[in-house]
Amino acid sequence: MKVTVDMNTATLGEIEQFEADAGLTWDEFTAGKSSVRTTMALICLQERRANPKYSLDDARKLKVSEIEFETEDEAPVPPTPRKRAPSGAS
Repeated sequence: MKVTVDMNTATLGEIEQFEADAGLTWDEFTAGKSSVRTTMALICLQERRANPKYSLDDARKLKVSEIEFETEDEAPVPPTPRKRAPSGAS
């Protein structure tokens, strides 16, 4: 299985689910924190695009030798909420 996840095309919902599955925040992941659970969460993110019922249990069944990762040179930057101008500002 080749795992190719372009996180720049991920929806906020997918990132939210990734955080829940991985057990760490997006910021922690982009700062370099990782684990086997993070790997499984990335696989789930990719596979759920074709099969919404794909689960962490499905990812657990994969052999390490079956997984090939394609990585990006730069990690995507999560969106930053825009600040609102104070009311009455012109």
